[in-house]
Amino acid sequence: MPPAGEREGDIVQKILVYSDSRTDVMSIRRVLEARLPYQVFTAIGSRNFNSLISSSNFHLLVLKKQIFEKDDLEFIMSLRMQGYAFPILALEEQLSVDEDQVWSNPSLGLYFLEEPYTEKALAGITRKLLISKRIPKQRFKRYLTNQPAMIETILDGGQHKSDMYNLSKGGIYCEFNGNPSLAAGDMLRVTVDLQDMKKQRTLNAKVVWVTRKGDCSGRMGAGMMFVSSKDVYKMMMDKA
Repeated sequence: MPPAGEREGDIVQKILVYSDSRTDVMSIRRVLEARLPYQVFTAIGSRNFNSLISSSNFHLLVLKKQIFEKDDLEFIMSLRMQGYAFPILALEEQLSVDEDQVWSNPSLGLYFLEEPYTEKALAGITRKLLISKRIPKQRFKRYLTNQPAMIETILDGGQHKSDMYNLSKGGIYCEFNGNPSLAAGDMLRVTVDLQDMKKQRTLNAKVVWVTRKGDCSGRMGAGMMFVSSKDVYKMMMDKA
């Protein structure tokens, strides 16, 4: 039986180990299963990961990267924009991003364990993260979708066709035709055709992050959070 505090009702903690290397994934899984009373799942490559993450409710993501780079940080930000709030433990040999960008943003829920590490250290920090985050919470209920969206940059009026792959109360994730010039902080007007409801909605949004290659179609992608008209007005006054 799991120790007290490891299991609540019928909910058993689930860990997802993700890497591009099968050897790394299986090695980490072996350690965690031998030392901890949790269910451990593995994902090798982005396609396998996307399939698993959308079909089950995980309590911790263990991400194995030899070098933790900007693309990895964007990947984590995309998970947060989609509403996933489980803690993330990155196992890395080298950190190749601006550390201030990581440590100044506690909402990322990101923790690092630098290699080389002992099996005891890996099991220990994993258990601590699961105990402190027993049941994963969603910031906003999210809806996986695939519908067209028109994005207009408010400052210059440029319009960009895109496909919306994720929608929540807090924001939207789209991938674009072409390569529009978007950057974090840009204010946008988003028009979405809600086909199931036969309605069209237009909302203000702010770009939170941009990735050169999105996970859904391989095109440029952007995560945006919805903002108020007051926020847009303030931005325009600041730019004036």
